[in-house]
Amino acid sequence: RPLTKAIAIRNSTTGPDLFDIDGTGNINITGNVGIATASPTQKLEVDYGNILVKGTDNFGGAGRDAYLYLGDASHFIKSSFGVGVTIGTAGNPNALFIKQYSGNVGITTTDTKGYMLAVNGSMIATQVVVKTNTTWPDFVFAENHKMLTLPEIETFIKTNKHLPNIPTAAEVKDRGIDVGEMQTKLLQKVEELTLLLIEKDKQMILSEAESAK
Repeated sequence: RPLTKAIAIRNSTTGPDLFDIDGTGNINITGNVGIATASPTQKLEVDYGNILVKGTDNFGGAGRDAYLYLGDASHFIKSSFGVGVTIGTAGNPNALFIKQYSGNVGITTTDTKGYMLAVNGSMIATQVVVKTNTTWPDFVFAENHKMLTLPEIETFIKTNKHLPNIPTAAEVKDRGIDVGEMQTKLLQKVEELTLLLIEKDKQMILSEAESAK
């Protein structure tokens, strides 16, 4: 055999190599390969078994990356030892990231900030349902609910530059907002404002009636 082939298997002396290992250790196989199956339908088929891919040690044991390329080297699944698993492309290497141990998911980011799902970019959906743990503010309509008066609200706004029980701009910039909680707070403000308007309307009707006498 030529020195470029260390091992070669043919089904005839003149036929093509079905299996060969070249001088650098590369394995070349013609046809489908089956493990635990005699009739593979794909280039590599494993019947009821696992495949282990160990990556190269790039950081003295602290981080080993193993790649599974799909189509070409610009489409891949990467496993990073101690970090997580990434599905990416050459243009977006962190298209989908699953953090090791916690299972937190990041889209176009590997820093999930401790959240189960972190998206570095915009989102679109046909429907979003938020199940909130906060109390829905129907308590506003209870007879014993104490609301601030309009003069009290005015004083609070002049002093604090925001509505009562609503986060400040600095707090939102630092921590963001909880959508469910914020919807609850805003609804409470709408309900309280509605009650204040109803009360003001009654006062105006009463005042007009007194003036008409």
